[in-house]
Amino acid sequence: MHQQALIGMASAAGAVWRRIAGLSGAASVAAAAYGAHGFKPKQETFVQTFQNGKNLHMLHSVMICAGPLVARWPHLTGAIFSAGTCVFSGSCYAAAITEEKAWGRFAPIGGGLLIAAWLSLVP
Repeated sequence: MHQQALIGMASAAGAVWRRIAGLSGAASVAAAAYGAHGFKPKQETFVQTFQNGKNLHMLHSVMICAGPLVARWPHLTGAIFSAGTCVFSGSCYAAAITEEKAWGRFAPIGGGLLIAAWLSLVP
């Protein structure tokens, strides 16, 4: 392929994942605000569960944008970071908000996806 075609493909991939990362990052900030000001669980242990979900959500929102820019397979990397973030953080949020620990059973799946996403950056 010509260099121009590769640059165009990388640019298009970056635009898609930048938009998704922007939405994810905005949602993580909203979750942080809710966690700081509105979240009042009956059991204090769920505060840490919520915080774990929020922290990884914020970090991996950045990687949803940055990962595809440097990855060999940009769409695969972006998709795995997105799925891992949704499953891991989503399970933490669900467990904390409902105060039902059973939702935590999905966190290892999300964590495994996040590990796979990081490994997709290794050449």
